[in-house]
Amino acid sequence: MTNRTISLSADLDRTNVASLALEGAEVLASGAGALTFDGSAVTRVRLCAVQMLASAARSAAVAGVPFAVEEPSPDLVAAVRLCGLSDLILPADGSALQ
Repeated sequence: MTNRTISLSADLDRTNVASLALEGAEVLASGAGALTFDGSAVTRVRLCAVQMLASAARSAAVAGVPFAVEEPSPDLVAAVRLCGLSDLILPADGSALQ
């Protein structure tokens, strides 16, 4: 199984969330060993992006595939926390504590 990391853009809004969701679905359908997003470049986050990440995390869990958001930016961490979805989306190892 190959792993592929999906890079999140700096501005996560409705114009790019649909394509990110599709890319995540393709990764899951490919039989990848994990569904991983790189959140290091994120500077602006809309609610639809947090919803997409929550949906991706749940889809990965149903498929039995590990889910991760690597190096989440402070802005991404703040948005996820504001929505109350830290336990579902953010790294469990404490690396998102900023």
